[in-house]
Amino acid sequence: MNKSSKTACQAPFGQKPAGRLEDSFFDAVVCGAGPAGSTAAALLADKGFRVLLLDQAAFPRDKVCGDLLVADAIRSLDRLGLLSAVREKAFRAEKFVATSPGRVEIPVGGEYLTLKRRELDALLAARAVEAGAVFCKGKVETVKPSATGPAKIFVAGRTEPLTARVALAATGARANCLRQAGMLEKPRPTAVATRFYVRSPAGPDYLVAAFDRAVIPGYAWIFPVGDDTYNIGCGVFLDQNGKGKPNLKNMLDAFCADYPLARGIMARATEVSPMGGAPMRCGLSGCGLVADNVVSIGETAGATLPLTGEGIGKSMETAIFAAEAVSRALLTHDLSALESYPARVEEKLRPTYDAHALAQRWASVAPVSDFIARRAQNSQKLKDALAGIMHETTDPRDIFSVRGVLRLLLPRPPRLFRKKS
Repeated sequence: MNKSSKTACQAPFGQKPAGRLEDSFFDAVVCGAGPAGSTAAALLADKGFRVLLLDQAAFPRDKVCGDLLVADAIRSLDRLGLLSAVREKAFRAEKFVATSPGRVEIPVGGEYLTLKRRELDALLAARAVEAGAVFCKGKVETVKPSATGPAKIFVAGRTEPLTARVALAATGARANCLRQAGMLEKPRPTAVATRFYVRSPAGPDYLVAAFDRAVIPGYAWIFPVGDDTYNIGCGVFLDQNGKGKPNLKNMLDAFCADYPLARGIMARATEVSPMGGAPMRCGLSGCGLVADNVVSIGETAGATLPLTGEGIGKSMETAIFAAEAVSRALLTHDLSALESYPARVEEKLRPTYDAHALAQRWASVAPVSDFIARRAQNSQKLKDALAGIMHETTDPRDIFSVRGVLRLLLPRPPRLFRKKS
């Protein structure tokens, strides 16, 4: 396990103001340079297309996140050729401890990497630039699709819109730029999260996710990121209409005051950053995936998993699927090729999201979570199945459901997901 951290990533690219761009037409304009946007920009630039990558922030920049990279993110980073660079900079842990509302601990083995989004996103954006993408700073206000002409991207500070054969929206949970495109089905987020960084010599060298009573129907986390620094936060799922206003600060304060490990870290803290908050879109909902020549990817498309709150890897996977469809559309001059993107999302990702959504509702019931955790303490098969949720080899419904609970009463081997092709 690596307790050291590397120096902060310095972006090796010049990020120009979008208002000074002389060219206004591109094969693809990608709005948002998070994991989804930069992944799509890199893959399209690899194919030789003229790509513009836009972000409203100057890079490198901070981003509220748990900073966790698990199996799906690791696969996507490997595809981009960045896995070695990320492993060199990241904190690596081989144990993940989940705790139930009754604080029954379940250790889950595997490879877990944490890397602050400031560094991860800079690496991904640099990869896109190295592939040939133009990277600019500019706030996207509106994206207008067209079935017969270029998409128009209106950017603050520009009198005329940018245009693209295809536009990709990767602006995160705040997807208001797609309102006029008719793609924004649910403006409100489906979850909210907050986190802060704390430096303390009292923390663990493993990751902790606590389905604690202080934060149900969400969970809190304690993730080491190196140099005795920890990302501590919590995320809470809203109701299906995105309503409700949970006081995350009070919830996280209560968790840090009452949860023994968090309380110990805070008692010996030498530095504590301010809390930062962010909305999330979960369950592949809230935004259409394709409208004429505009495509939504990543958090904009609802890429966060409902049960675990993990979103980086799935955001990158949607970007990979979208880039393949966009590439075909650009090469064939046929926008109908874009429809292969939502079709592939439905085939490859929808079953996982539906399973996580059902499991999340069950996991939010404290007696159910406590029962499962107690059974897992004495069952290696169940521990392996819980690990499989993180590594996408176990269907979460085989544990968190009526059927799953009954199987625990009368144990049978859990059903495994088929490996993705």
